[in-house]
Amino acid sequence: MRVDIAPQESYATMPYHLLPVLTPLLGEQSGQHPLWVLVSFLPFGVLVLLIVLAVYGAKRSARRRTAGFQQVAGTLGLRYVESSAGHLMDQLAEFQLFAQGKSGRISNVIQGKIQDTEVSVFDYAYTTGAGKRAQTHRQTVICCQGGTASWPNFELRPAGPFYRFVE
Repeated sequence: MRVDIAPQESYATMPYHLLPVLTPLLGEQSGQHPLWVLVSFLPFGVLVLLIVLAVYGAKRSARRRTAGFQQVAGTLGLRYVESSAGHLMDQLAEFQLFAQGKSGRISNVIQGKIQDTEVSVFDYAYTTGAGKRAQTHRQTVICCQGGTASWPNFELRPAGPFYRFVE
């Protein structure tokens, strides 16, 4: 005759005499429901989601702008270059816009000749300030050079709060 003995399960329990000593070290061991643990991480998850959506939106907007520049270049029969090296910056260095700030970057360049005028349209970005006060300024620039057309001297600026009084 054979008798099988089932193995007994044993659970580790904390000895009651060590409870006052170990509780300050381990903290309260509350039996929180897993759902409450997930809810406690909800604000962090929402923040991460918002950051991801903002980055995605910015990249999508940049792709759309680039596609728009490419479409305009194709329509006008001009060439599109994603970014320009220093030769365009050197040509335009005399203008006040290109002397402002630091880290000037040219992107989305459309170049070509319309009739007898050399035309360049591009995005220009530069940074002013440093550290926490750094600010990036972005502008679209149109530059027309040469040709027999008579171009008036003018400067176009965004309207500020007092622009009507300054005119």
